Order: sequence, then structure tokens, then C-alpha cells
Amino acid sequence: MLKEEFRKIRNSICLTSNLWTSLTSEGYIALTTHYVDTNWKLCSKILNFCHFPPPYTGFKLSKKINGFLHD
Repeated sequence: MLKEEFRKIRNSICLTSNLWTSLTSEGYIALTTHYVDTNWKLCSKILNFCHFPPPYTGFKLSKKINGFLHD
């Protein structure tokens, strides 16, 4: 359903990623999209969320996000 909604959008889609570490030292990553829908409503959807252990390097981060987008 989300892919179909994206096909209708004539504007850009922005992506943000968040990294954090829990109190138990477990690392996580979330990839979120932000866009304005056909009714001019600002929308945000979480595309993916998963375990992502530190250390957080630029290479590991780019590889993980690229994998999310490929999926």
C-alpha cells in the first residue's frame, strides 16, 4: 500500500535515519520517510527498524540504509 501511495506523490520524499543505544548497550536504527500527500498533508512513515550494533561507521550506516531501500 505504501508503494502505491508513493507512486501518487508528485513531490519529493525525504529520508531520515536515527541511531541509538539502549540502556543494555543494544544498538538500533530506524529509517523514516517524510512527504506531503495528495491532500497536502505532511506524512511520516517508518520504513524499517532493526538491531544495529555499534560501532556506527559511515560505511556500515550507508550499507544498512542501502539495504533498506533495496528491500
